[in-house]
Amino acid sequence: MTTLPVVLQEWLESEAGWGCRPDGYSVHLSVEDAKAFIEQYWAREKERNPSGRVPECYSRPCGEPFVKDVEQSVYKKLKKMKADGNLGFWINRLSEVETKAEKQAREKVEEERLAKIKADKEKREALTKNALSKLTKEEKVVLGLK
Repeated sequence: MTTLPVVLQEWLESEAGWGCRPDGYSVHLSVEDAKAFIEQYWAREKERNPSGRVPECYSRPCGEPFVKDVEQSVYKKLKKMKADGNLGFWINRLSEVETKAEKQAREKVEEERLAKIKADKEKREALTKNALSKLTKEEKVVLGLK
């Protein structure tokens, strides 16, 4: 399946007394749309906070926008949103816009990780069983096993 490029902007949340933490991403058709989206965001923030004081909690862009391939459905969603006057949408995790190939690769890595965990557990259990079989009755009592 064909994938298409979009532009993502990472965001951070700043909260007084807590510091900064990741706040997801905004997704756009172009760098220009990302920049306009950010300008609109700050304009809305100024409307909400006309005093100009730093609010207790706010989000802000982090770094430069970057390009990522997405499935056609995500691209079409952005095109429709732009036609309706919206320059992008928010996501919490990159996995929300990953391609099928990226998802398959991620799932394969996870399957391999879980298989290794299972194999390691089985190995530990076998080693433990072997070690326990060599203990005398008294040694098991001392270890609290019987």
